[in-house]
Formats: sequence, structure tokens, C-alpha cells
Amino acid sequence: MQGSINTGENILVSAIIVTHNRLSLLKRAVKSVENQTYDNIELIVVDDASDDGTNIYGDELIKRGYKYLYIDKEHSKGGNHARNVGIKNSTGEYIALLDDDDYWKSYKTEKQVNYLNEHPEYGMVYSGLDFDYQNKLYNFSVYPNEIFSGDIVKNKTFWGPFCSTITMMIRRNVLDEVGLFDENLTCWQEYELALRIIQVTKVGIIKETLSVANRKISAKRATNEFNKWADSVRYIENKHKRLYSQLDEKGIQEHKELVYREAAHRASISLGKRHMKQYYRKAYAIRRKPEYLIRSIFGLSKNTTLILESIIRHMIVLRNFKRAA
Repeated sequence: MQGSINTGENILVSAIIVTHNRLSLLKRAVKSVENQTYDNIELIVVDDASDDGTNIYGDELIKRGYKYLYIDKEHSKGGNHARNVGIKNSTGEYIALLDDDDYWKSYKTEKQVNYLNEHPEYGMVYSGLDFDYQNKLYNFSVYPNEIFSGDIVKNKTFWGPFCSTITMMIRRNVLDEVGLFDENLTCWQEYELALRIIQVTKVGIIKETLSVANRKISAKRATNEFNKWADSVRYIENKHKRLYSQLDEKGIQEHKELVYREAAHRASISLGKRHMKQYYRKAYAIRRKPEYLIRSIFGLSKNTTLILESIIRHMIVLRNFKRAA
């Protein structure tokens, strides 16, 4: 890795990349790990049954001193299984994860290692995220909210997903305690893992965007994609029924609103406008937000308003910048 820094303890970080048939993007992800300003990184690439020549690149990675693990089609069980294979074959004290189509900014590892070293009572730290649509007008950033940090269970703010897999750095001893990714899930797997983590440790945030998620405007998807997501939500709610029972009325309503809002977006991609409108009406019944009403009346999906939303986000960022100045 490029450069070296003094963090007090030069702790080994395991950077785990899961890939499937995205060789060109994988190379960018690997490069982003190699370009980290933190020096002590164990790079592990888990190839989940690729057939696009990734194995040849994997041999090159091995020669360069990295770990390359191949899962054949017979034993392929999805992304969570591949992540768990990587974690089980890692030796770092801190674990960080990356998908093949995304990448890290060069100082991500350094800043997160420093944070965990300075806050021994925190078992995980996560950061903000840039969404890259390959179009400056569409691109936007999401920053972590302080309500999703510290003792999240005590604060009763665990009602919805608050971090992305590629923004997380987790202490190995925490994963040893709570377990790895739940391989029964196809959606919201990082949220389910986070629900277990927040029950045993505090969670920290870095108010910067340290990772970049590669995105495209959502194309039409099959109905079963919506059903997989809905099944995942029900699975998580049932698995963590005891935890959710601790939510106050405000938290319960926030969870329902979030689920309906997410359902509306996913329905617009998989099921059509009629179902999307129904979910926005349900969200509006919980919180009378003008956006929900407008979308439910005019059938405006997130895709159709992406440009407008991007402009609004850029205006908010500009306004906040001027205030800070």
C-alpha cells in the first residue's frame, strides 16, 4: 500500500473485496485499497464463481502477495456467504469490506483506524458515502447522522438502516461475539449485522465521505426482486422482534414510514406505478410529508425526479457552505 502513517499501534486491517464477473471494476476497487495512506493492510479478494477471466487476475494478485479465494459455482451461496469466507480467512484485528463495483478514497483506512484507536469503547465506525452515477448532475453524497452513533440501542434510533457495508470498519472481537453476515438475507444484510453489533458496543461516525458507490439509474426489475426485499424485511423484523419491542411509539412509526418509503421506490422498479402509489399513500398516512402526497397522486418515482432531487441536494450543500463561511 502507498505511504505509511503513525497511528500509535500499526494494527493490521483486513480489506475484503467480494467480486462476481466485474473484472474491470474489480481492478479499480483493488487499486483503491492499494492507494490507501494506511500501510498495514491485508487484501483479500473473494471471487464468487466468476467466469470472465477474473481467475487469471487472481493469480496475479497472489503473486503480488494478496489473498485470492475462489468459490466455484457448486459452492456459491451469494454475497453474504462470500463475505463470510473472506472474514474467516482474514487475520486482521479490524475488518473492512468493499464491493467490486465500488471503491474507497485513499484516506478511508487511515481515518477509521485512527478513530478506533482513539475510541477503544467503540466496536465499529462508519462514514459518509458518495453516490456516483457518472454524471455530476446526478451525483450526490450522504453523511452519517449523529442519532445513529454512540449507544444506539439506549437512544432507540435503530429503526432503520444507517450505514452501508463499504463504509464500515469493525473490530474482529465484535464480529467474534455477534457472528458474521446472515446468509439467509439477500437485502439489508449490513443493517441486520449492525442490529447485532449495536447490542454489544457503541458505534462511531466520521462525518466525511470516505467511500464511493457506483450507481446507475434503476432499470426495470423482475417482481421477485421486490419480493426478496420484502422477505428480507420480514425476516429481520422477526429475528429482532425483541429488540424492536424496545422502540417507543415514535421509533415504531419511523420504522413503518421508512419501510413504506423504500417499498414505494422498489415497487416503482419492479411492480409498477399503481403499487408505488399505494405505498406512498401508506407512508403519507404516517407522516404527512408533501413529497409522499405528490408522488402518490402523480405517480412520480425516484427515477423520474432524480435530476430535480440532485439539484435540490446541490442547493442545500451550497447553502450550508455559505452559512459556514
